Amino acid sequence: MKKISCITILLLTLIGNAQEQEVVLFGKNEIKLNMFYFVLGATEISYERNLSKESSLGIAVLIPTSEEARWDINYVLTPYYRLFFGNKPAQGFFFEGFGMLNSTKEYQYFYYEDIPIGNNNQTEERKNVVDFALGIAIGGKFVLREKIVAEVTGGIGRNLLNSNEYQYSAVVPRFNIAVGYRF
Repeated sequence: MKKISCITILLLTLIGNAQEQEVVLFGKNEIKLNMFYFVLGATEISYERNLSKESSLGIAVLIPTSEEARWDINYVLTPYYRLFFGNKPAQGFFFEGFGMLNSTKEYQYFYYEDIPIGNNNQTEERKNVVDFALGIAIGGKFVLREKIVAEVTGGIGRNLLNSNEYQYSAVVPRFNIAVGYRF
């Protein structure tokens, strides 16, 4: 009788512990399109890998696709790490740390005045400037029907390498209004 009682108590304990551990399945991969830049004439596509329920790692690539945007950006490559503070897996409010490799076009104009003849000459010099920035951002991610992802992100960073030599701003923005798919 003692053996049957001990086995029954042991089985009930194991069953009770198994019920306490909740296994939450969620998609580990996401592909997103930044609609904010898409409207402005650029394409930013990002891939994000959910490492756990609280963190993810991703990379975004931005390339201007429209002449109407008139940006001086060649490309932007942004790796990022996110830490989530929501109750649901890999969604809710998050804090983001990012690096940003960016290439821009720098224009310098030189004016020459030939006083005896009275002619004015102008020359233009174009350079492609590559810089790297570090920054932080905050945002929110929402998952609809377990597959569709919507997120909003806003942040700021600072270029570290060439910002003093050229005329462009040392501050870089990070804006994101994205829609994507989780799988």
